Amino acid sequence: LQRGELDMAIMYDLKLDQHAVTWEPLSKSKPYVIIPPDHKYGSQETISLKELESEEYVLFDAPGSKEYFYKLFSQVGIKPDISFRSTSLESVRSAVGCGLGFSILTMRPPSEDCYDGNKITSLEIRDKIDPTAIVMVRSAKLEVEPLHRKFIEHCSAVISE
Repeated sequence: LQRGELDMAIMYDLKLDQHAVTWEPLSKSKPYVIIPPDHKYGSQETISLKELESEEYVLFDAPGSKEYFYKLFSQVGIKPDISFRSTSLESVRSAVGCGLGFSILTMRPPSEDCYDGNKITSLEIRDKIDPTAIVMVRSAKLEVEPLHRKFIEHCSAVISE
């Protein structure tokens, strides 16, 4: 965006530089926990992060994500014990499906089937956690034209579904 190679990008609002880019909200994404289906909490629909304090944690370590997830743990007063980390969402899901621990994610793929054939179970987090804003970002220098506006409206509708 800053080099002018892209007009716009969809991303999470994690400390965006308001001098370099402007953005418009598209949707909000509430973090959730994933565990293996045979986990002791597998029959629950919701969970408090405190309940997972003694469990090993699989970290989705994409840019900005580590700090965001650590902030969630800090809010409930726990420090995770990392068993595995990856910048790949599917590697994290597969590691959880293989029993390496639990994870917290914000992106929710349509299936709980992992690419490696294992499954995961999703649990809503009971703790009060603000959702993460999903935004359409553009260079602060870019003027929004009618085509951009249509694209933003389309993305907002699709993401909200």
